[in-house]
Amino acid sequence: MANFYTEVPELKYHLNNSMMERICELKERGYQDKDKYDYAPQDYADAMDSFDKVLEITGEITGEIIAPNAEGVDEEGPHCANGRVEYASGTKQNLDAMVKAGLNGMTMPRRFGGLNFPITPYTMCAEIVAAADRIFAAENSFHNAPRTVLVCSVFCSNQPRFGIERNVLCSLAFCAAKDLIECSRQRMITRAFGDVR
Repeated sequence: MANFYTEVPELKYHLNNSMMERICELKERGYQDKDKYDYAPQDYADAMDSFDKVLEITGEITGEIIAPNAEGVDEEGPHCANGRVEYASGTKQNLDAMVKAGLNGMTMPRRFGGLNFPITPYTMCAEIVAAADRIFAAENSFHNAPRTVLVCSVFCSNQPRFGIERNVLCSLAFCAAKDLIECSRQRMITRAFGDVR
């Protein structure tokens, strides 16, 4: 029973950074969500415990599901069926395990169903998954694309701010568009070269 987190103690170096306490305090806005959400941390120690547990779950899923599926995913690959891109069966199992564990939307605010994690534990999660299957790690990171678009639109744009709800909706539209683009790309490749597998 491999765990890609607990078996690599060097990963905890990032959580032990002296800035993490301040990062958590800012991300949690003084831990104000503790009364609204039963899974929100009460304080810094509780936040660190949550990160550690989620990373342990990620390591377990990676060791028991993602790593064993990696070779089969490479062999089967995605395919286009009925005008849509279909993931390899192993990729579907990987995504299903991550979703059931509540690991998608890790950095999204709680009011949108996320865990509201800072970027440090999120990148640790991505590193853990990438150790087993770097392609799935990249695909899994697309599920946090709404946060990336949200951060860019709120903090990096010269455009007027339309509110967090509109930014999240635009981000979700971006994710849907990504799926359409991938399907179209796959169809063009198939038309030009036939089935490349």
